[in-house]
Amino acid sequence: MNLLGIANPKQKAIEIVQTGGAPTGFFEPGSLFFWLTIIFFLLSTVMVWLIIRAGKGKNYGE
Repeated sequence: MNLLGIANPKQKAIEIVQTGGAPTGFFEPGSLFFWLTIIFFLLSTVMVWLIIRAGKGKNYGE
């Protein structure tokens, strides 16, 4: 009994990618999504760093 139901899983995966069944172009480094993700995380890191830096030495509990 073949649990996968596929005689050659590697060949099936190649066929799926070639026919456009997998969103490969969306996650490639040359895509807009990749660069927007990098920019978002860099800006988020800078904002968190500025928030932490602005709060140093201040006691807001009083």
